[in-house]
Amino acid sequence: EWTYIEDISPYFVHAVLAHEDAGFFTHHGFSEMHIRSALIRNLQEGRYVVGASTITMQLVKNVFLHREKTLARKIQEVLLTWWIERVMPKRDILELYLNVIEYGPAIYGIRHAARHYFGRLPSQLSPAESVFLATILPNPKRYHAYYERGALTPSWTEQMRKMLVRLRDRGSYSPEAYEYGLAELQN
Repeated sequence: EWTYIEDISPYFVHAVLAHEDAGFFTHHGFSEMHIRSALIRNLQEGRYVVGASTITMQLVKNVFLHREKTLARKIQEVLLTWWIERVMPKRDILELYLNVIEYGPAIYGIRHAARHYFGRLPSQLSPAESVFLATILPNPKRYHAYYERGALTPSWTEQMRKMLVRLRDRGSYSPEAYEYGLAELQN
């Protein structure tokens, strides 16, 4: 059930990029700024709190590697990310990522996610639906449990509202799309 990037709502593509890796089209697989800030924060906390994975790094982890957190696996991740960035165009990396990542328990790929959560095709996703799907990506199983309860938490709704503002301010969403997304969140 492959979905070409041209058949995915641009609202969703922009939401994923803003939420997961805003510098995707400008870096070469690694974001030095995010690596540095994650390292500092993790050292300050004395434990692993945040990561600095780019979309390409997440793709490599999802497609090629096991979940164990070892130094050997991290080295494999770095080498595979470097290789993928050299042999695949960014557009193809993003399209593959959107088609293989998990959006909930046994929900893989944007076509299944759009159908599961909204009964739609990926091309039909609205601004708020797109932001919703993008915000579940860090922890799709946990967020799916919230979804099953039938209502978004106030903090999740606020996170989505802030993301709509960010997308509007960056020019990724038109003022009309932003307003429509806000209205969707109210319902």
